[in-house]
Amino acid sequence: MKSHRMLLALALVATTGAAAESHGLDTFETLKSLQGHWRPDVQGSSTTVEFRLTAGGSALVETWTMGQGRESMTIYTMDGDHLVATHYCPQGNAPSLRHIGSDEESGHHFQFVDGLNVQIPGRSHVHAFSLKLVDRDTIERSETYIANGTSYQPGTHGIDRYRFVRIVP
Repeated sequence: MKSHRMLLALALVATTGAAAESHGLDTFETLKSLQGHWRPDVQGSSTTVEFRLTAGGSALVETWTMGQGRESMTIYTMDGDHLVATHYCPQGNAPSLRHIGSDEESGHHFQFVDGLNVQIPGRSHVHAFSLKLVDRDTIERSETYIANGTSYQPGTHGIDRYRFVRIVP
């Protein structure tokens, strides 16, 4: 009887792992549909966002242009079975975040794993973000930044929210 339980437990773990593996790849394939140019859905902002594939389709580059010479870039790619996003910030840091799940209400969720220059005092870094595809031409993004050198406390940090509409596919 114990051996049957053990086999059942191992089968459950293997199935759960396979589901998580395909989920990251499925999410990456979904994000590839964002290729094109986007703008905020509010008047008065000069920010633009571009999504484009590079490296033979193995990386999706998201570039935010906030003004002359001010850009940030997030590169989405698979790391084995996991979808990761590395954000290159104008503050000079590069946090890496891992896709931790998706839901219909708020989209695809990424959580901080590690990063470069995330301990420099007086600066901050993105610690979590979600990206939701509202429809083919509308996306919503929410981001949580924390001060470098501090620990993340859920519910205690502000969340920045953005909504973009596609201008060029």
